[in-house]
This record gives sequence, C-alpha cells and structure tokens, in this order.
Amino acid sequence: MTPTCDKALGALWGLMAGDCLGSPIQFTDKDRHPHVTEMIPCETFGTPPGYWTDDGSMALCVAESVARLGRFDRADVGRNFVRWLREGFMSSLPQAFDVGGATWSSVAAIEKTGSLENGAEESQGNGSVMRLAPSWIAARACGRPEILRECSDLTHKSRRVRETVGRMAGILDELASSGKTKAVSAYATREDCNNSGWCVSTLESALWAVESTSNFEDALVAAVNLGGDADSIGAVCGQLAGAKYGYSAIPERWLAAIKDRAEVDALFRRFLAALGIPGCDAYPHPSLAADIVAIRTAPAGGDAPASVLLVRRGGEPFKGAFALPGGFMQPGESLEDCARRECKEETGLDIATPSPLPPRSAPGRDPRGWVVSCPFLCVLPPDGGAGIRAGDDAAEARWFPLDALPSPLAFDHAAILADAIRAMP
Repeated sequence: MTPTCDKALGALWGLMAGDCLGSPIQFTDKDRHPHVTEMIPCETFGTPPGYWTDDGSMALCVAESVARLGRFDRADVGRNFVRWLREGFMSSLPQAFDVGGATWSSVAAIEKTGSLENGAEESQGNGSVMRLAPSWIAARACGRPEILRECSDLTHKSRRVRETVGRMAGILDELASSGKTKAVSAYATREDCNNSGWCVSTLESALWAVESTSNFEDALVAAVNLGGDADSIGAVCGQLAGAKYGYSAIPERWLAAIKDRAEVDALFRRFLAALGIPGCDAYPHPSLAADIVAIRTAPAGGDAPASVLLVRRGGEPFKGAFALPGGFMQPGESLEDCARRECKEETGLDIATPSPLPPRSAPGRDPRGWVVSCPFLCVLPPDGGAGIRAGDDAAEARWFPLDALPSPLAFDHAAILADAIRAMP
C-alpha cells in the first residue's frame, strides 16, 4: 500500500528531525548527557542547531535521484552517494561528515569498481535503516519491493541487515495504514535498550520509543536521549513516528530550525510527486478553513447585549475550549459553501449569505500545520438562531453574550471575533 502524502512526508521529515535532534549527543553513554528536547548545536562536528549528518544526507541522495529521474535507479543513487562522500553533495556542511566505516568502504567501492552490492555479512551497521524512508516509499509507490534490498545492498549487503530492513518496512506499512503495528520491540524497558550502531538494536530501540509514548514529540525525545548512536536511533524513530502520526504532528519549532527547510521540503515534494503520490505538489499549499462568526443583534430597547454563537471543541487541538464554528474546505466546494456546511454540521444553524472578513494566515496560528482561515460574518435578528444543537466534532453549541465570553477562545478566534464586531453594520 502506498502511504498518503502526510504519512510519507512524516516519515521523511521525521528522519531529518531525528537526525538533527540526536546528533549533538551521539557517542555519549546513556544518561551521561544533557536531556535534549530542542535543536541544539553539535559540539562534536561544530554544527549549528538543525544540521543533519550522514543519515539525512544519504536519504536526500536517494530522494534527489528519484525526483530527477522520475524512477528509482540504483546505479544513479550510488553515484549520488559518491558525490556526497567526495563533494559534500546533500550534506549540511560543504563536506560529508559522520560517515560510518562500512558506509565509507562501500561508497569507495562504488566509486572505484561501480559495484552495486557492497559490504560483508558481518557488517551489520544501521546505515540502511537510518536512510530507509525514501526507498520504502519508492518501493510501495512503484510496486517493486526489491527496491528495499537494492538500496540497502549498495552499502550493507548482509542477510541480517536485509531482514532488519524488511522488518522495518513492514512496521512502516502498518503504521502508515492504521497507526498501529503488530510488531513489539525486543526491549521492554528503557534500561533494556541497546544504543549501539547495530541495525537490529537501532530499530528495536526506536520501536520501543514509539510504543512507549503517545505522540511524535515524546517518541523522538525518548529515542534520542538513549544516547549512543543517538542520531540514527532518532532518524529511525522519526521515520516510524512520522509514518504513524504524519507530517502534521511534527513540532513546527523543530522543522523551523532545520537547515534549508524550504529547499529540503521542495525536494521531498518533487520526490513524492515523481512517484505519483497525490497531494504532494512540488510547491506546497496551505490548508484552507472557513470560520463563521454568527452574531445575534441586541433586542431593541432592552438591556440584553448582542451574542455570538460558539462551540466547545470535542477534540484536539484545544479540546474543551470554546471556538467559532468552522472547519476545513473540502474538494469541490467554495469557501462560502464550506462556511455554510460547517455551521450547519456543528450547530444546526442555516446561514444564508455570509459576508467575508479579513483572512488569517499567521504562521503557527493552528498547531496542526499551515492553515489559512477565511472567516465569514453572519448577522441575525434578536430572535434568530433558535434551536441550535451541537453536531459533528462540536461537543456543545451555545449563544454567549458579547460581554460574557469564555476565555480564552481557541486558535486566534478572539481576533477574528474582534474583526467581525468592527465590521458590524
């Protein structure tokens, strides 16, 4: 099964985030390092926060080849590996760095002999699993499972490594499909986790981090703080957690800190578009939402103020908080249609001709990702809006007097409401 764009981007960006988050504490013993939760400089290699190492570079080499050719070509991927090793191609520094011994020898063999199968059976390092996401996505999108072996064998031609790659690909399949996996880590506790560079222990430690937490951020923090080969454990965990939770679950502050984010994102999207994965345009677009400000005017000659219709959110983000009715635009509908549909679904209120308000597009306004809201104002008479009822993902729908609003409102809805009040006739 081909992963969706969100799950595929989640695995790709999860790899990059895990590599960058873990690299500053790699080579340290477990619990003999600062507890890392943010992107920080790596003293070992002298890199600023958000610089990836060999894990990210090799994954980018695979993605670039597919994006440029429109197909997986093992020989071309091998040539990219040589360019990385000799010229710093796809490195976050002008040169390749943090290159494992087995990978160095294999890439040198590609350069010297053109061999596309390199490495000994006893060479069971994690070089193949740390960069797996692009070859996993290509294998599934092309219906060619042999891509997994072909890409792995470029540097780690080992039965044990192939088995580990196959196990990880199967776990990625399950997580991307259902958010769950039948696989269970060989490690039951944190103390059990082996933080070495062995392919088997890297995968099992990463799987432990995912199964012992309940969101992307906690999983990656648990993985990298095992120390040892922290960047690769983080890269593998990021792939698993990204496939499970999706790109939209990766903390924006981490993504914003990664070097050349826009260029890397454009490459990933070209890679996915070349494989025919829908929704992964080379030029990313925001999600569009419509929010509805339904205001019931004050009765003439009375003391009662005007009121606004709010819903109590039944799910995350901002579960339990009050917000304006609204939601995401669906294919085939206009923003006005979206506003009418969402208002009807969440409150039971039919609105006729809503008036547009200034859009809201500030980065970070919605923790789920890049979301632009196009709000609408609907003014009702004092006796309008009777018989409202909560529906869809709204836990409650109520009219609130404008001078007695619940606080704080979710998202930037207080600012949207202020815009609406200023626009009132």
